[in-house]
Amino acid sequence: MTTPSLDDDDTVLKAFLAVDRWQRLRVALGRQSATCAEPAIGSSVVVAALLLASTPVALTIVDQLTPETSSRLPTIAFGVCAVLGIVLRWRTGLPFFRTHHWRESLGLTHTAIALGCVPAVLVVLFVPELLAQRHDILTEAVSQAQPDVPQMSLFETLASIATIAMWAAVVEEVLFRAMLVSVIRRWRVLPLQRHRDIAAAVTSATIFGAAHYATWGPLASLALVGLGLGFVLAYIATGEQLLPVVIYHFIFDALSIGLSILL
Repeated sequence: MTTPSLDDDDTVLKAFLAVDRWQRLRVALGRQSATCAEPAIGSSVVVAALLLASTPVALTIVDQLTPETSSRLPTIAFGVCAVLGIVLRWRTGLPFFRTHHWRESLGLTHTAIALGCVPAVLVVLFVPELLAQRHDILTEAVSQAQPDVPQMSLFETLASIATIAMWAAVVEEVLFRAMLVSVIRRWRVLPLQRHRDIAAAVTSATIFGAAHYATWGPLASLALVGLGLGFVLAYIATGEQLLPVVIYHFIFDALSIGLSILL
């Protein structure tokens, strides 16, 4: 009978901590920061991207602060600004990159978003009543997805949750990652790519967190800044592939909204 060696214990510990996953993410991020993203973009385009990303967020917060005049304007603004964000990418010569190696891309995305989820998980663990506190707001949002149905069945509720989650995933990833991150990563004012990446990550994550203030409140929106950083890391590590982060964003939103409403 052989006695387990220290090397075996070390291997088990590394597997448990997913050390290889973190190393692959670090290497992928280092590879992307090693060369300057092209084409170089001027400050006017960066300002335009910031305005497009922040305008619907500001409208959402104002709409929440004035419930007597609540409207669908923030939702419309998100959609319009997302379309304009796509136009901005096209006008600056930025293509959308296809995903060829799904296993690798999803693995990097999974690791980055798992890291970004840590603050949100801590909030739920230490403030478990948070999901219940947002129940009424989220239930109203889901019911507005099918306003002609007075009492939705479980299937209709799940369909509404999926619709809202898909809308949020696509629109927010286009605005906050495909447009804002991609533009700031090419801002010629910052000479080093690493500095551009840091600026893109901090800016995108901050606006992403603010976008959820009206729905989730101040504490959760701060935690969602961490999730926003996870999405940015995934987007950069995969070489700015949009589809993997959209998929994970949809899953996260569907689960969080569903748990808040159904539990």
